[in-house]
Amino acid sequence: MRHFSPSALSFRLFVIAAGVVVVFFLWAPGVAADEPSVELTHEEHRWLERHPDIALGFAPDYPPAVMAAENGEFSGIFPDFLKLLNQRTGTDIRIVLGPWAEMLNQAKNRSIDGLGASHIADSRRRYFKFTRPLFNVYYYIYARSEDLGRFKGIADLSGKRVGNIQNYIKIEELINQNSGILPAPLKSTEAMAAALLSGEVDALIANPALEYWRRQNAHTGFAVAAMLPESRAGVVFSIRKDWPELVGILDKGLAAISDSEKQAILNRWLGDIRLDAPSMKIALTPEEREWIRDHPVFTVGAFSLPPYIIQNKNGLVTGYMTEMIREIGAKTGLTPNFSYGSLGLVLKRSESKDIPVVMGVIETPERARLFDFSIEAFPINLSIFGRADDPRIGDPASLNGKRIATYPRYSIQPFLEKQLHGARFVMAEDALDMLQTVVRGQADAAVQELHT
Repeated sequence: MRHFSPSALSFRLFVIAAGVVVVFFLWAPGVAADEPSVELTHEEHRWLERHPDIALGFAPDYPPAVMAAENGEFSGIFPDFLKLLNQRTGTDIRIVLGPWAEMLNQAKNRSIDGLGASHIADSRRRYFKFTRPLFNVYYYIYARSEDLGRFKGIADLSGKRVGNIQNYIKIEELINQNSGILPAPLKSTEAMAAALLSGEVDALIANPALEYWRRQNAHTGFAVAAMLPESRAGVVFSIRKDWPELVGILDKGLAAISDSEKQAILNRWLGDIRLDAPSMKIALTPEEREWIRDHPVFTVGAFSLPPYIIQNKNGLVTGYMTEMIREIGAKTGLTPNFSYGSLGLVLKRSESKDIPVVMGVIETPERARLFDFSIEAFPINLSIFGRADDPRIGDPASLNGKRIATYPRYSIQPFLEKQLHGARFVMAEDALDMLQTVVRGQADAAVQELHT
């Protein structure tokens, strides 16, 4: 709604399993500062002097691989890698962004000098030489929330309509190796999501960047169903075949990027979304295994907290936190049973020990006397909401002395009371009414989780 103008607070919330969230101030890490250059030969320096302009093609289909801002600046995983490579090798590689099929054709006819974010393929060896891998990636099956249990591996896709980004060589190889799959090539990530949710396709094969896109766009109708272990592939730069010198230079630069630097870049953009293979089972003690044998099913309290906890029209509980609990269950041998109701009812049943685990509840001293808390799980972001016509509301300091909307038992309020000076709290009925209180002018701002 245009009534609201969200301004992101620099908070992170860490969901804690028996119910809780802890708030910290954090800043996003940047790319490492300049490091000493790699040692190039005299011939390699001369080659770079003769080839000052190097262009690699990327597709926009899988953010956060490469993302373009309105000012023409690029950000994402590969711009961060290229920044390090340019610093350490003396290259000045630039990014060309366009549809993948167009980038592939331009690289083949040498209108550009190669491809970024690509895979080694025998069919491309006549055109390209390949660098050492930047990292390895696995591909995943994505399915609608109600179908997640149907797809455990690629054999389950036989006879099914499976969507994929067209001209992605590794996915095409996977599909061609399994003749029963009915491929449905699509032009973009958005087209894949739309086809899956509309029922045009039964499942998707895509890399983990689709999960990033799904979270950024708050899509909860589909999720990862299975990882395909046979899909492991190195992500490389594909360089025009008549430039072997550049491959050697880039390989030296990639070798100079430490594992910790690579992981910092991946963590910055993907957070808890894994590119490599997840561990399939969690190591448990004999006592823990025995407890699970005696208690194979556990009840999880759930309440409306979209997009993290949602109950659809068929009564199925979905959402990010729900998926996390199901993943934990799959890796430990536990089966979650979701009990959905209002927050007050769920907490009351949990206090009486009818519900042993509650998702998405914020920690308070009162609740700390009743619950044990799990370790941090994943970050969510609080934002400030003010009227679009009120220029006073901006960063957290602008809330000092202002009227802040809240509602009964809203667990962010005690935190705000400690952080803000002179703020007055205006009581609303619930989270939605908090925002409506701001619109009506009865409060100056509200602080809520952005996606909710």
